[in-house]
Amino acid sequence: MPTFALICGLLMVALGCVTMFAGPPPGVTSVLPAAIGAVFVILGLLARKPAWRKHVMHAAAMLAVIGACVAFPAAAGVFRSADGTPAADRVFVYTQAFMAGVCVVFLGAAVRSFIAARRAR
Repeated sequence: MPTFALICGLLMVALGCVTMFAGPPPGVTSVLPAAIGAVFVILGLLARKPAWRKHVMHAAAMLAVIGACVAFPAAAGVFRSADGTPAADRVFVYTQAFMAGVCVVFLGAAVRSFIAARRAR
């Protein structure tokens, strides 16, 4: 899981950087995924220490829940706006949809890992 947290974090940092330089003027659209991704990277690095792994991975799972809850309202625009929204709005919607997807995938993997660890005891 620590490696998966690093990968998810780097994906979101990369998304934030691409959105910042290729999208509309920088704002929350690009800063939010990059900030959450940076925290994922830090948590992934901290979880490499076996004594901290359990607590840090639970914090990463909670961060995934928060990230998904923040991104889902905006990501819902992917399904509802097929009527020619401005390009800046589309970048925002797709950025948030990608962030929500990464957070949900991480959360699913974390829950699966927590269940497997519990059964292994």
